Amino acid sequence: MAESYEYRKKLDEQVKETINQRLVESGEKERLKEALRQKLTACGWRDEMRMYCK
Repeated sequence: MAESYEYRKKLDEQVKETINQRLVESGEKERLKEALRQKLTACGWRDEMRMYCK
């Protein structure tokens, strides 16, 4: 059972690394980050966090 869990965990990590690498290579990761940043700013989330952290 533990062996299966470890195998699955390792496989998941490999998939995660592959996806991240492809996103970085294509420039899509930066585009997604910027889109998220704009959405969070537009809905006021950033301002709320700034007020919360004061």
